[in-house]
Amino acid sequence: MKCKNYVISLFFFSIVLIYLLSIAPAQTMPETNDKFNHIVGFLYLSVLGRFVYKTSYIVLGLLLYGIFIEISQLFVPGRSCEFLDVVADGIGISFGVLVSNLFKKRK
Repeated sequence: MKCKNYVISLFFFSIVLIYLLSIAPAQTMPETNDKFNHIVGFLYLSVLGRFVYKTSYIVLGLLLYGIFIEISQLFVPGRSCEFLDVVADGIGISFGVLVSNLFKKRK
């Protein structure tokens, strides 16, 4: 039970951290591959979240979270709202669910 609480805490800490990084002005961030960042970030969140939540909650919740980030970026200098970022989020979530299913089958 204690481990579950750590995973939940890490999951929500990661949600907040990713949001803060996502709304930082573009000129303060290093130049990286944006779509790759979305895939990896949402893969990580979905794997972590699947340890404590149902798949349907994780998929829907993280997709809505990705849309929320994109809408928030409309108000940040140098950032933009991109549909393909949400697609990349969905790809990351899908891979994350597949990876977490592999972990769960090994138990």
